[in-house]
Amino acid sequence: MEITYLAKVLILVCSFAVSFWALGALDFEKCLKANHVQQAQVLYWLMAFALAYLVSGFVTSLLYWA
Repeated sequence: MEITYLAKVLILVCSFAVSFWALGALDFEKCLKANHVQQAQVLYWLMAFALAYLVSGFVTSLLYWA
């Protein structure tokens, strides 16, 4: 059974939404320098994209082997 491109994109978008929501539970202000708001926001988005990419890759490979 092959997963179509549309299904992979849908899984990636859902993974991004969940990872963006889950990263909201972390307190990044303790780890970042003061007055670097824009860099903190870029880091937050990059972390959400990276986590979503890893989760969607896991889910699609899991569906492929199931």
